[in-house]
Amino acid sequence: MNTVTINNKEYKLVYSVRAMMLFEAAASKLFSLDTLSDQYLFLYCCIIAGNKDTDLTFDKLLDSLDEDPRIFTVYTEFMKKELSRQAEFKGKDEKKGEDKGKN
Repeated sequence: MNTVTINNKEYKLVYSVRAMMLFEAAASKLFSLDTLSDQYLFLYCCIIAGNKDTDLTFDKLLDSLDEDPRIFTVYTEFMKKELSRQAEFKGKDEKKGEDKGKN
């Protein structure tokens, strides 16, 4: 399970369409993770997507990140796994497309 602990409370991290849409609404731009601000905002959106009833605010998250930088390390490891998983699925889809043309 992908979780991060913030202020002695465990939060589920979710990389999903909901998290990406929350990001776009908050950032008022298309989903991209080009800047550090984008990364921090998406971390917050991944938390909100997995913990709908949380009272964690973005400001509280930033305060917690200042106090405990390991939170961001957990997020980067989570993202590496998610991006690797997505690349694996994409590779399988491309392989299927190649097989269709063979007779």
